[in-house]
Amino acid sequence: MPYKASLALSLMIIHSSSYGADAATFSNFYTTQWEWWHIAVASVFAVGAGVAVYFSAGAATPVVTSIGTFIGNLMGYSGVVATNAGLALLGGGAIASGGLGMAGGAAVITMALSFSTGVVKSYTSDRIIEHYDYSQFIEQSQYMSTLPLPRNTKGSTTYRQAITQLTERINTEAAYSSPYNRAVINDVIQDIKISSEKLSDRENIQIETLKALLYMSINKYKMAKKWAKVAIYHSDILQDQHSLANLIYAVSSLYEESADIKRITRLYFAPSVLTEPDNQLIPLMFSIYLDRIIYRFNDGLAQEKHLRQLVNLAQNPTVDAFNLTNLTLISIRYFTLLKLEQQKIRSLTQTDDITLKNDPNTLKYVKQGLESYKQLIEGEEVVFHYLTNKAEATEEQQQKIVELYSLYNLYRQEMQALTQQVSQLEIYQQNLQKTQQAIITSTTEDTTSSPVFSKEKITIGLLVIIGLIVLFAWRKTSFKHE
Repeated sequence: MPYKASLALSLMIIHSSSYGADAATFSNFYTTQWEWWHIAVASVFAVGAGVAVYFSAGAATPVVTSIGTFIGNLMGYSGVVATNAGLALLGGGAIASGGLGMAGGAAVITMALSFSTGVVKSYTSDRIIEHYDYSQFIEQSQYMSTLPLPRNTKGSTTYRQAITQLTERINTEAAYSSPYNRAVINDVIQDIKISSEKLSDRENIQIETLKALLYMSINKYKMAKKWAKVAIYHSDILQDQHSLANLIYAVSSLYEESADIKRITRLYFAPSVLTEPDNQLIPLMFSIYLDRIIYRFNDGLAQEKHLRQLVNLAQNPTVDAFNLTNLTLISIRYFTLLKLEQQKIRSLTQTDDITLKNDPNTLKYVKQGLESYKQLIEGEEVVFHYLTNKAEATEEQQQKIVELYSLYNLYRQEMQALTQQVSQLEIYQQNLQKTQQAIITSTTEDTTSSPVFSKEKITIGLLVIIGLIVLFAWRKTSFKHE
């Protein structure tokens, strides 16, 4: 069932008259005194999807139902605002879209049937990978978290007019990618293009970064990456920082079919976080980046090692103020992936579909899933190593970490059952193969023991018989003459 879910954040207008020297940074677009005055999660389904990842490993009852509030509280909010803020950062849209939206075995079976017939999946020597579909990724991105549009009006006339248009015309009750908001943003982009104002170098960089941000907000990631790259290039010439342009470039790069996630994280996402360690949008930045990486698990590009890289970044002392929030957000993504792998393995090993059960590719797929499950368990253990050693965590926060750790233990215990299920499927297929081989051998033996008369042998036999008849007739004639 289609739904709309958006994270529509708006920031307070900056009151300082100073103009930041680094034009492509967060501080130049977003005031440090900001608040989330409007967070729209436009349907109950979206919120439900955000909480769905907390299902226990063995049952259909959530172990943790207040995690949204917990994350919101970590960010300094309380009450409904805290809950909405936390749910917005959980990536409910990303979980509910694409391959990660499978909430039940039937969906997994449908997916598995499609790969067994070769429609969706392709096979390599060691894994089964879903084909990457750029247009589908773009379609699902409208449900994922994104950056807010800026309201900092300090800059050139062209920039100020653009921000004024956005502030006055954008519908904050809808996603930026909705038809109306998309039209507004496209209008602003066109107005920027036709502006004849003569700009300084840094004013140009600010406009380039704004265009990158606007394109990203309406899911035009190729254009967003192009303008982010231009802004980074010009900022480097001036030896300026470019944290915002870095983030846009990093997020947009994840839409490339063969993106090098490790390199993108190291060269662009990490600097976007560490350059401005007091930036209160850092948890949102992690959420935006994580949403896209989690989606790339569908086609096999993203792996657990890429989450581990983000874990190391999240516990960096430079951004200590956000460590607990960021690590919690990553932990949730681990649970999401663990749940998905659990569903795959259970559904495929316990299927009643004989064709699917007998298919060797099914066994290969669940073995791959089990290996991924084990890696995710190890990665989640590292997350909790950092979480449980956060000395500054309050007693209430420590209690919530304990609850999350109990959920982790359920998933870790589940690994034994999943291993057994995969083993049983392997034994079943081995016995099936032996039975099939026995039938083939029996058929071959029966065929071998039966006389086989080829055309050549029959021809030779007839010639021999005819020869004998002729010889007998000749001998009989000879006797008569004698």
